[in-house]
Amino acid sequence: MVNDRLGTEPGRGSFACIVSLDQRGGSADLSESPVLFRLPSTGIWREIDSLSPSQGGKLFSMPRVFVSYVRENLKVVERLATILKAHGVEVWLDRESLKPGQRWADEIRRGINSGDYFLACFSEEYASRSRTYMNEELTLAIDELRQRPSSRSWFLPVLLSDSTAVPDRNIGGGETLASIQYVSLQDDWDEGIRKLLEVIQPNAALLHAALTDLSDASKRKKIVAAGVLGNMEGSAIVAVPQLLSLLKDENDTVVAAAAEALGKICRGSAARNSPEVKEVVSKLLETMRTAEVYYSSRHAARALYCLGTDGMRALLEAQAFKGYAVAGDARQLIVHNGEDSIPALAELAATDPEFSPLAKQLLSEIDEWKGHMGKS
Repeated sequence: MVNDRLGTEPGRGSFACIVSLDQRGGSADLSESPVLFRLPSTGIWREIDSLSPSQGGKLFSMPRVFVSYVRENLKVVERLATILKAHGVEVWLDRESLKPGQRWADEIRRGINSGDYFLACFSEEYASRSRTYMNEELTLAIDELRQRPSSRSWFLPVLLSDSTAVPDRNIGGGETLASIQYVSLQDDWDEGIRKLLEVIQPNAALLHAALTDLSDASKRKKIVAAGVLGNMEGSAIVAVPQLLSLLKDENDTVVAAAAEALGKICRGSAARNSPEVKEVVSKLLETMRTAEVYYSSRHAARALYCLGTDGMRALLEAQAFKGYAVAGDARQLIVHNGEDSIPALAELAATDPEFSPLAKQLLSEIDEWKGHMGKS
């Protein structure tokens, strides 16, 4: 099982090993647990409690992508590379991957042959060149493509300009590079990125699409996207800042959807003690305090209930709020969930002088509720 830990540095604890995957990528050997690793380019640390036998100690393998381009397009290519890296893709760029003293021709050939995908960036600048080493890279890529099954995508043409076409270079079997479906980043950048990720990193494509929709003007898209991210739970941890901002949205249904998603995403046990989750708790409590509609307040309360002792402390604080049914709903949520509420309440009763009396009172009410339910 994988639990997400919000934060930029590993906290205290005993781990079999600590793995950072943001430099060389590849497979992580995680046969021992617990393990703490960092997702590439995000700074987010994740804790692994255990791995199923079918995983064989391997959590995942980062797909490797070789990017071929001409130097005039470096700026847009670096933007593309940054997005791919943020979604867990290892990107081979000559200016980043070649080290002093290496025989660059050999390294480029090795990078192409060992890559899971070859991404060719075609542009007006490429078409206008009479000579470019990108043509040599394309020759090497075509040789590699001929040896790979045609049923699996490997060569990915990307168009950076409106007037650009995929070159009509022979790849054998009566086909040319133009026979391969391309992706245009000029027409619609976000849609192009989504299409690339669908092939390279399918789970990341869903995440990228949902994150994009959170910023859409359509309230319906925001609500649906929040639901998708909530169902992804801890793997959508990067969506937390955007979801927090939606707690201020003018539409109460959007606020409710964002609150519910935050509860699902941040409920992992490893995440509950981090400063970022404390911020989530604070924002959800503020939503309960200021919500003008009971609907969004209720969803904020349910989200807080997912967040362990910190969330329970916030619900106890909400008992003093004067908003319509806010305090009553929070109290009912705690009491009617009975056994699930007891650990956090017991901890507060024993360690928190401010909320200890109320926690003890609610523990008593839970006992009464259990007795009542038993009789009925």
